[in-house]
Amino acid sequence: MFEAILRRVAQQFEGAGRPRDMEDVKGMLIKNPGADLDYVRSWLQDFADSLGEPFKDRFERALEDSR
Repeated sequence: MFEAILRRVAQQFEGAGRPRDMEDVKGMLIKNPGADLDYVRSWLQDFADSLGEPFKDRFERALEDSR
């Protein structure tokens, strides 16, 4: 399950971070309160380092907005 969440989060963040994409990410976070956020953060940081995009920052904003 966490891999699917991570994959979807990464897909959403690859684009321009459109408002609808961010709402999708927030919805996944709300529906999966037990998600391993450290695992997701680790992968997002790897993506950020490789691609030069602020994936982790966007995720943290979506996480904060989902609470």
